[in-house]
Order: sequence, then structure tokens, then C-alpha cells
Amino acid sequence: MFHTNEAMSWESGRHLERMAPLVVLIRNLAIQNKAPPQVIEEIEEIAETLADILKDPG
Repeated sequence: MFHTNEAMSWESGRHLERMAPLVVLIRNLAIQNKAPPQVIEEIEEIAETLADILKDPG
């Protein structure tokens, strides 16, 4: 199982621009390893949320 919270460490959390490539990596690994659709959907939700945040850091 993927440990998204470990892959996106505290350091990445302080530098959100570093998270985008990690989300792509996690998504690709999930697809390659035939993760359940729910896992893929949740990764997509994370990617969308991150994209929104990066567009408008508020």
C-alpha cells in the first residue's frame, strides 16, 4: 500500500511546488500496479486540490 504521507514529507509540505512531481509519481505507480479505482480516485483528488492551492496560494 502507498504511504502518501511518507512520500510527501514535512519538507515537501513546506515547499508545495515539490509535491506536484511526487503526486505524479505516486499516481503512475498506482496505475502500473493496478491499484483499486478508489485509490486512483483519491490520488486524483489530491492532485486537484494541490493544483488549486498552487494556482491560488491565498
